[in-house]
Amino acid sequence: MVLQKGDFVPNYADNGATKVPRAEISLIGINTEYDLTDSFVHNVENREVFGTVWPNGLNMVRGGTGHQTGAINAFSIFEVLCLATLGIKGTEIARILSEFKEIRITSATLSEKISASEYGDWKTLQKFTLKPVLFSLISDSNLLTHSQIAKVLTMSPTTLTGKVDSWFEGTSFKELRDLTKATDVDLDTLSELTSDVLEIFRGHDPEDVKTWLMDITIENKELAKNFGVGVTTLWRMMKDISVYFTNEEMGTKELQRHLQKHESIRLLREGIRPEVILRDHFHYSITYERKTGTIVSKSAVRKIFENIFADTHMRFEGIIHSYFANPAKLMKMYNTDGWAIYMDK
Repeated sequence: MVLQKGDFVPNYADNGATKVPRAEISLIGINTEYDLTDSFVHNVENREVFGTVWPNGLNMVRGGTGHQTGAINAFSIFEVLCLATLGIKGTEIARILSEFKEIRITSATLSEKISASEYGDWKTLQKFTLKPVLFSLISDSNLLTHSQIAKVLTMSPTTLTGKVDSWFEGTSFKELRDLTKATDVDLDTLSELTSDVLEIFRGHDPEDVKTWLMDITIENKELAKNFGVGVTTLWRMMKDISVYFTNEEMGTKELQRHLQKHESIRLLREGIRPEVILRDHFHYSITYERKTGTIVSKSAVRKIFENIFADTHMRFEGIIHSYFANPAKLMKMYNTDGWAIYMDK
């Protein structure tokens, strides 16, 4: 349910303090922390403190007198967190709060409020609020581009690149996106996984490694050369690489078949024809030349696809009917004798 201004929120649970009456919803979702907790009373260091839910005085700031103290106490760190989550900069947050509270709140006032909180400074607070948002946008299945995410978070593309590098242990935007696509990673396990991935792949992009492994023209010696290791070391690396991609230990050929199968399913569902997948993505030789042009060997395509899907025991027809967007028309071409399938060189 989306709360609107004028709706009511339930009473707070006791938490060891006097309960506060229901309050109206305000500009950023609920009334300010100050409004919601105004009737709470706690003893903090032998003195009574009003207006805070928790005994540690979450929204209380020590020291100062006059206008500055009044401005600081007029808003809560909660409100700053909400606005920072939207990607709004500190100076703009100060302006919004000034307008909403009808009191002059400066950048200095905002900085003092943040300094008195557990976040300590603007950079730490911004990382706390925006890192989860940024991770969600990068890992989103809709695949927003780098420039689109920068626009959403009101950052320049250069600033966004710097934030990703700083907040995600030196991982680039592309590496982070590939990582979230290839694994079911969440923000809590990301740091550990990022360091593990860098070690497993010797600093290479996992998506590049997947492309190498699916390419039948790249043999072990060339693959080892790509990693900058010897063949013996490559064999040892394949254990971790296969577990990364499949959660199982596999040899190079078995892993190649596994990756080709899942990539074939993805491409077939996008309407890419099987002969195109084999030639352009995996680099199989499935054509021969005639005066009329380059012709697809339909028997070769059938045989290779059935080998790739060997663990499913599916025949070519079953594979196409299960995954291809328009199976009837394609199978008519493959089943009709004398119907040549031509490919561009």
